[in-house]
Amino acid sequence: MPLHSLDAPLDPIVLNFLDSIKAETVILNDVDGIRKVNNKIYTTSFHTVGPEYLPETYVSKNKEYLEAAQEGDVRVLMLGGEYVGAYQRRPSPDDIRANIQAGATAHAVTLSDEQHQLLRKIGPQLMADGLHFVGLDLIGNKLLEVNVLNPGGITNINRLNRKKLEKKVLDYVERLVPERHAKHSELELRLSRLAELRQHLDGAH
Repeated sequence: MPLHSLDAPLDPIVLNFLDSIKAETVILNDVDGIRKVNNKIYTTSFHTVGPEYLPETYVSKNKEYLEAAQEGDVRVLMLGGEYVGAYQRRPSPDDIRANIQAGATAHAVTLSDEQHQLLRKIGPQLMADGLHFVGLDLIGNKLLEVNVLNPGGITNINRLNRKKLEKKVLDYVERLVPERHAKHSELELRLSRLAELRQHLDGAH
């Protein structure tokens, strides 16, 4: 089953399967990173992000009402820890959910200075966790969720802004694959040398 048809949390069996094939195939987001974000409270791990950017949730035993939610939310795409595009999802008059499948509509959006500042704070941790391509959901200047399995939005962002984000993603993947291959080859070489050393030590006894 394709990952884009799944929602977090992923079954551990699926994650273990991804672990078993990651050396032979291209998985853009690191499997360990997917494992870290495999829940709805991943945003609480952003220690470099000030509390002003995170809504109070059940984790802090408080709930914060975000007035900006009436205007919908903003889906932001991050690639390589950097902002590449965004669009706003406005709920329909008869539904409070800012979900396209629930009747919300897509609109062009210009991010505020505060939102850009939030993204600059988030980018380094995403990369540290191996999350190269993600979709962030913002309401106002608050970070609600990080989507790694289905960071949708390319089609709407392209249409609203006359962009071709898929080209950026493919260019990024083409740069990333050789880097990963080199690291994998280096690791294999080190493991081979360790095996040779162990053989030599065992032979000495």
